[in-house]
Amino acid sequence: MRSDGQRSPLVVPELLDYTLSFVDSEKDLQTCALVHRSWLHPSQSRIFSTITFYPSSSGSNAAQLGRQLDILESSPHLVAFATELTIFYFGTLESLAGYLTRLASLPFTNLTTLRIDGDDHLLSTPQTHAIQHLLETPSLTSLTFHCHFARWTDEFLNMWEVCCPTIKHLRLGLASSEPLCELARDGTHGRIKLETLSTEGPSDAAWLQHAKCPFDVRGLKAIRLGFVPLGDSLPAECLDSIELFGLNITFISGVITDICRFRSVTQLHLEHLWDGPHRFHDDFTQLCHEAPPEVRNRISAIRFEEFLVPQEGLHLLDAELSNIHEYFPNLKTVQLKLHSERKTDGAELRASVEPYAPGLDPRISVKHEFNLATPWYKRIM
Repeated sequence: MRSDGQRSPLVVPELLDYTLSFVDSEKDLQTCALVHRSWLHPSQSRIFSTITFYPSSSGSNAAQLGRQLDILESSPHLVAFATELTIFYFGTLESLAGYLTRLASLPFTNLTTLRIDGDDHLLSTPQTHAIQHLLETPSLTSLTFHCHFARWTDEFLNMWEVCCPTIKHLRLGLASSEPLCELARDGTHGRIKLETLSTEGPSDAAWLQHAKCPFDVRGLKAIRLGFVPLGDSLPAECLDSIELFGLNITFISGVITDICRFRSVTQLHLEHLWDGPHRFHDDFTQLCHEAPPEVRNRISAIRFEEFLVPQEGLHLLDAELSNIHEYFPNLKTVQLKLHSERKTDGAELRASVEPYAPGLDPRISVKHEFNLATPWYKRIM
């Protein structure tokens, strides 16, 4: 409304920006015919902040990918808005290398997060070479690989020779520890200074100590390893958060040793892959009774992740958590991620869990999570 009381004319860019905010599919917006026009600038930074690249063998998907790349190549200023890039690929796709080569040639000047997710499928040599160009992006700080490479000794190892040393957060979704051992033997020592590290397969931290390991972990603040405690091989003096998954009950003593040795650790995440609340009871009891008081006093956050919780097991969880403050007097946050033993939606499971929360000490914040969409290094730090 103008000062003279007359209605102001509609401003086209503002009206479009308001209208586009209701569209759910960023993919559709990124490939629409008018998205690169200058008068749509107010919406472009939002539309292109996250780019998801999902090639498949279907004809409609190929046409959409081609259109998406055409727009980005013809309007490079749109690429500068991108801060996150995710590439999904499943199965064999002959044209994938061509798509990736075009994608890697785009001027990603502000890209901070890159995710490559191919599950158990192999990346061919041409595809790997295209991805290597993306790793050279100087603004890159977070990298996730969940895939396999055709030749570990050449392609996987060469990536760390060319990638930008600004990477701080690394997640390797590898099914075995063999590539990590090769990485340690043949890498370039300490050129990448990590703050957070996650590996999916069974592995200890010994490979991080190898003379040629390309990662410098002395400033590591958060680590996630599977099936074994950290042991004595990690020189991380700044470590604040330890996340261990798939642990056997016999390893809990090793976990206690870990949090005793790393004097800066204040956050602990134990993720179990089986056994539900009875396993929780055993682990929690041992942790409470065997960890020295000076260690328990500095723990401010504990996260327990149960993949299977029977309905009757919720009472056990309540019984354990009700007196947790007696053992951890400075605890501020307890996080539980619960899965029901039967198919149910999040609302139903939440309704089953929350009645047991009132028994907790009011000084403790309890969070029930049913979705881990948040990047792992943000939720454990």
